Amino acid sequence: SYVLAGIAVCAGFIGVGEFSAFV
Repeated sequence: SYVLAGIAVCAGFIGVGEFSAFV
């Protein structure tokens, strides 16, 4: 989920659970 989290942040949105993984 780390990669997805990075993409989500760049895209301006957070997927379910991805923000927690990124943090």
